[in-house]
Amino acid sequence: MRKIFSFFVVASLCTIISCTTDSNLIPIDSPTLELRTEDSSLSITALTTNNQTVNFTATQFTVSYTNATTLQLVVNPGTDGQQTVNVSTVTITGNNAVMALSCRQGQNQTLYEEVEHMTAQPGSGLVQLNLDYGSIITTATEVVGEEMEGV
Repeated sequence: MRKIFSFFVVASLCTIISCTTDSNLIPIDSPTLELRTEDSSLSITALTTNNQTVNFTATQFTVSYTNATTLQLVVNPGTDGQQTVNVSTVTITGNNAVMALSCRQGQNQTLYEEVEHMTAQPGSGLVQLNLDYGSIITTATEVVGEEMEGV
């Protein structure tokens, strides 16, 4: 009986260990990523393709893949204050608040909460995202963000 119990414990441990994943790298197959924050604005710092640093305060933004070295950043899309700039890197920070990032693909959704910073740069046909300075890395074809006061 003791041998059977020992075998069961070892088999269970092997099953649990083999099912663990590396939480530092979460692959997602090209979804659209949506960013929400509870603050009144987002701080956006971008490095343009000609190595200029630009800063924006926005309530909405989109980041989409252009090519292997360029992302298109649209700040406050659909408003009179809309600005479009080609960037190599963009960092989004929720002012005095944490953000939630949802990854949507079909009916599936993955939600990351309490993200304070997001950095995006072009990858191979994708936008590569680094959340909270390296704790999570994921990819997407487009990132959409806006503040949702009171959400």
